[in-house]
Amino acid sequence: MSRPARSGAPQKKRWIDYPRRSRTGPRRWLPSLRQLLALFLLLLGGTAAAVGYAYATVTIPDPNPTALLQNNVYYWSDGTVLATDGSVNRQNVSLSQVPADVRWDFVAAENASFYTDPGIDPQGILRAVVHMAAGDSVQSGSTITQQFVKNTYLDQSQTVSRKFKELLISTKIGAGMTKEQILQRREGHRAAEGREDGQAAAGGALVLPVRRTSPPAAAPRRTPWPQPGADSRPVPPSSCRTRRRPPAASRWP
Repeated sequence: MSRPARSGAPQKKRWIDYPRRSRTGPRRWLPSLRQLLALFLLLLGGTAAAVGYAYATVTIPDPNPTALLQNNVYYWSDGTVLATDGSVNRQNVSLSQVPADVRWDFVAAENASFYTDPGIDPQGILRAVVHMAAGDSVQSGSTITQQFVKNTYLDQSQTVSRKFKELLISTKIGAGMTKEQILQRREGHRAAEGREDGQAAAGGALVLPVRRTSPPAAAPRRTPWPQPGADSRPVPPSSCRTRRRPPAASRWP
């Protein structure tokens, strides 16, 4: 028959000292700084492991069929456009057809860190969250790569799962494609596109002048150019010439 343990005997040390034995009252339920640090590291490690697993298992889907659609353009024999039809107003062009100034303006307006970020911009996402929390206008914080992924591979749904998948795919594409390839697929496939989502042709208006066409023949000038040394002031027609009034003295008796 075993003896009962004496009250003064040291108790067995627990792996997690919670509730804390060395404290009494409500302080027993307050975690120590060591416990808080261990919990933070555990959450950080678990989040990193979950994101790493999701990144390793996510695959780049096939492009949406609508992302590659173009409208039909019919031309006359002299090369001028006769008519266009189709469900979209878009013609895919190569990046070389987009003027350099237009490309740089687009990058500066949409994603200034495009050539240095890995496909996502954590600082931009955090800035967008802060602005929305402060009650300012809603901002997406999306990079050009994320816009390309959303428009080409995903949909326009405003869900957390879609946004998380967009971040993972954007990171993979940023690591597997060059910036020129991403910009080509983001802007080349959006040239001359009339946006239906109300975004004022962010990818269309900036790249509308991509095709260089010869200007139409100027109409013949109706009036000859003034000769050198001649009076170049326009002469009004006879019906518009002002009539000289008689002197004031002759109009009064």
